[in-house]
This record gives sequence, structure tokens and C-alpha cells, in this order.
Amino acid sequence: MSYLLSIFIFLNTFLPKVGFRIEKLPFHLNITDIIFIVLLVYIIPKIIKEKLYIKFYPLFILFAWGIISALNGYFSSALPVSIFDEFTRQYLLIFTALITFLGLRSKNNKVFLFFVTAICLVSIYGICESILGVKFTALSHKLLIYLGYPVNAFDHYMDFVNEGRIRTTLLSWNASGQYLASASFFVISRALLDKNISSKTKTIYIIISIMAFMCVILTRSRSSWIAIFATSILFSVAVLKKRFWVVPAALVMILAVLSICNPKVFLRIKSFHNLKDDGPAAGRVLVVKESFQHIKKAPFMGYGLGMYYDKKIPATVFMYFGMDCFYAKYALSNGITGLALFLFSIIWLFHKIIREYKKSDITNNWMLMGSIFAITSMLIGSVFDSMLTITTFAIAIFWFYYGLSLKSLYEDN
Repeated sequence: MSYLLSIFIFLNTFLPKVGFRIEKLPFHLNITDIIFIVLLVYIIPKIIKEKLYIKFYPLFILFAWGIISALNGYFSSALPVSIFDEFTRQYLLIFTALITFLGLRSKNNKVFLFFVTAICLVSIYGICESILGVKFTALSHKLLIYLGYPVNAFDHYMDFVNEGRIRTTLLSWNASGQYLASASFFVISRALLDKNISSKTKTIYIIISIMAFMCVILTRSRSSWIAIFATSILFSVAVLKKRFWVVPAALVMILAVLSICNPKVFLRIKSFHNLKDDGPAAGRVLVVKESFQHIKKAPFMGYGLGMYYDKKIPATVFMYFGMDCFYAKYALSNGITGLALFLFSIIWLFHKIIREYKKSDITNNWMLMGSIFAITSMLIGSVFDSMLTITTFAIAIFWFYYGLSLKSLYEDN
């Protein structure tokens, strides 16, 4: 099972579209989907046998609400394909946490090797994309299409490359930034806290972390910048204690060097000084404000899954193209109840960690610290980005971190 989980995490990072189109199915079934289904079938008997639905009840309550939201969308005239698409991403992938919990055998598992390799490859691709620009991108696109990426995924890619913003193999600067920001905390935790690895391995992990940090800055994604700097402060205070300044100082140094080497990075930094006059930022604030008006009209249940996707919520066109706040978007489709249940699952996990912290010093547990601060980074970034509702690989990685946290807690106990 751990082999399949390793392959799933690795392939999920690179969005493979190689698979099968079956006439009776209204969607494309790719390799990652098939592996996930196999893993899901494998763990269901274990969930029942070990009564994990009681032990991890917040996840199952959240999943049950997803079924209600799907039915709400169906009776509100959303298309079945749209409902299935949103239900799969927002709710079915919750089981990634349980697959990780049951499929991970130890902290030296091959799953970490596959995951760190994926992080390393994405980071190297991003740095090459930044240094070599159009020539590298044109060449790499041919390879990615050969590997199974859809041709239409690159329709407007070259325009963004000419802007100097990297998108990596994840095809989006925000998604790349959020993914690498969270992953960098996972890797740096092992480098700084795992006493069972050699100094050579430690150095490799530090280099990978630095490359990931660099790519986050080169995406010029402000949401990712806020997430990585805010989380670095929390991480440093909680884990490094007297050396709390180390990670934030390293980030500032990397940012300073890149802003000198790349004037567009410096201009992006300057944009923070005058966000009111920044078109995209001001537009997003207005869209979030508009979403609150619609949430008030259906506060408990929301409009249902598929309704936003099908543009059937009576709203302005701007709300459909500028909704970059996960929490507002989630409440719009799933209601305040759905959002509350999602947040409850997070609070429940954090409560367990804090309770464990009071009993013993868990800050030396690299897997727990790495996964919990990776989750924190994604939650902070989600204030300014909606990736946890629309980006499959980001949602899967989020619940993967969640599962790692659970595994680490129960393994220590």
C-alpha cells in the first residue's frame, strides 16, 4: 500500500492526464484517479474494522455534509458532472488523510522519498524557467505534452512567461507558490529536527528548501509570500525557540538577493505599499464583499455544489472570475455550516497537538512539526487564494499533511 501511496503523491504533483475516457462516464479517468480508487477500496474495510469513523469523527461529519451539499446542488439544478467534480475535490479527497494514516508504516518510509523528489523536481523546473525563460519553457512544454499534459493547458502560458512569473509544472503561479511554500516547511523540518539523518542528507534537504523558497518568491504570488513569511515566524517561535530569527532571516536574505537580481520581484514588493490602487487586489476585495451578500441569502446550506461552477448563482460576472478567497467560496457553496465543519476538523487536530505539547516536548518531532506548519501555510494562503476548492493536487496534499499529523500523533502515543 505504501508503494501505491508514494506513486499517488508523486503523480498527483504533476497533474498527469494520461488515462482512459470511458463513454459511460461523464469524466476523464486518469492514472492518479485509478490509484486513488484502489487505495480507497483497500482502506474501507480497515476504517470499519478499526472504527476510525469514531476516532476521526470530524472528518466523517465533514464528508457527510458534502453529501448534503451535493444533494442541495442537484435539487438547485446544478449539472451532475459539475456536482461530481466539486464533490470529488472538496470531499472525497478527505480520505487522502486516512489513506496516509493507514498506509504510512514509519517515519523513514519511501513515501517521503517520492514526495521530496517531487518537491525537488518542481523547484528545479521553476529555477530553470526563471533563468532560461522562453527557450526552456518551449522545450519543456513538448516534454510535458508527451507525458500526458493537455495541450490546451498551455494556451496562454507563454504570455505569463514573458511577464517573468514562473508557473512550474503546476501551471499556475499561485498554486506553485502555495504548494512549494507548504512543502518547504515540511522539508526544512526534517533538515533541522531529524537527528537520525546524516549531515550529508541534512545538507541536501536544506538545499531543496532554499530552492523551494526561491521559487515561491519568483512566482511573485503575494498570497504565497504572506503565507510563507507568516508561517516562518510561527515555525521559528514554536520550534527553533532561541534561534527564532534563523528562518525569517534566511527568507529576507533570499528575497533581498532575488529583488536585486530581478527588478520585477522588487516591483512586486513595492506593490504592498499601495494595495488600494492595485487593480487585482482591490478587485478581489470587492468580490469577497459581494460574496458576503450572497452568503446571507443562503447562510445555512449554501447554494450547493456545482452551482458556482455552473455560474447559476445570481451574481455579477466579476464574482466568477475573481473569487480568490477559499473561505468565502467554500461558504458560498457549502454554507456557513460547511465552513464551520471544515474549520472544526482543523481545530480538532490543533487541539490534539496542543494537548500533546502540554504532556511532552513535541517540537523535536520533525514529521509532526513539518506537516502542521505546512497545513498552517496553506490555511493562511487560502485567505487570498481559492486553491483548496479548485486545485486537485493542492487539496490532496493538504489532506496528506493532515494524515501525516494524525499518524505522527498516534505513532508517538
